[in-house]
Order: sequence, then C-alpha cells, then structure tokens
Amino acid sequence: MVMKKWMKRILPWVLCLLIFIYIFTKTNPRELWKSLQLANIPLLCLYGTLYFFLAHTIDCFTIKHFISRFAAPITHRESWIVRGVSYLFMVFHYQAAQGAFAVYFKKTYNASAFKTLGTLAFVNIMDVILVATYAGVAVLFAPHTPANEQMRASVLSILFVLYASYVLFILLWKNCDGPLISKLKRFKLIRWILEHNM
Repeated sequence: MVMKKWMKRILPWVLCLLIFIYIFTKTNPRELWKSLQLANIPLLCLYGTLYFFLAHTIDCFTIKHFISRFAAPITHRESWIVRGVSYLFMVFHYQAAQGAFAVYFKKTYNASAFKTLGTLAFVNIMDVILVATYAGVAVLFAPHTPANEQMRASVLSILFVLYASYVLFILLWKNCDGPLISKLKRFKLIRWILEHNM
C-alpha cells in the first residue's frame, strides 16, 4: 500500500522529467542558447507561466462543463488533473492523449468512450472556430494589398463554411426527434450514431 502511494506521487514527476529530456533531445542546443540570449528570461517565465495557467484553467472549465453535460458528471479537480496529464501525452501522440481521457472516464464513471471522444472532438471544433474567428477579425485590419486581399477572401470563406456547418450541426441535434431525422434513423449507421451520442 505504501509502495503504491509512493509510486503515484513519484511516477508523474519521473514522467515529466523524461518528457522534458525527450523535448531537449529534439532541440539544437546552440540554437536554443542563442534564442535564450535574445530573450528577457524573467518576463518570458512570467508571461509563460501566466499564459499556461490561464489557458489551462479555461480549457479545464470547458472540458468540465461539456464532459459533465454529455458523458459523465466530473469535478473541476478531475478536469484539472486529467487534462494536465493529457498535455504530457500530447508531446508524443495527440490521439493517444484523447484516448487516455476516454479510458479514464470509462474506468472511473463507466462513461461511453464514444460520448467522451465525441465531446472532446466538439471542443476541438469550437477551438478551430474560435481561432478562425480571430483570424477573420485580424484580416479585416490588414493593409489593402493584392496578397492580403486574396488571403482575406480565403480566410472569410473558410470562416463562413465553419459557421454554416456549426449552425447546421446545432439544428440537427435540436431536431433529432423531428420527421427528417426519424426517417434517417431507418439506416443502421445513423441510428447507431444517435443512440451512442444522445
């Protein structure tokens, strides 16, 4: 029992250390040193720490809200810890980190893996829409040059497609009991998707 508690406390730190070692083996030490010489180290550490905690807090709040809504009722503490661990897995493999999320909630709450992964996919799509929105606002203030005009048209077109797709998605789930969706439920794949994600 004591050994298990000790392992639970030490193993995450060992894993973090190994991940940092792995990252630094993929980095050119000379280039890293040159970059550090040009940087304001105290400000870099301050802004980096503040940014991480702000982004992590918002991410965990979002995850907690949507996982509790669609998959299992989790706490803020759980979302904070599990999301933090998933960041470490993302260094090696993004999909593996999402899979670890689903496995944890399956074992802890017997939550459907499809619902958990579907919820995470929904959050990721929201992130993409948010980033695209920022890009759409930014290109409106770009100088009027031929290159910028082409970029502006491309970004706004992508943004329109994303917003239109999101609206259609919401309308689909708002009307999942409507006559059109009821007809589509005759198809096994559509019925299976609805049954495992409602």
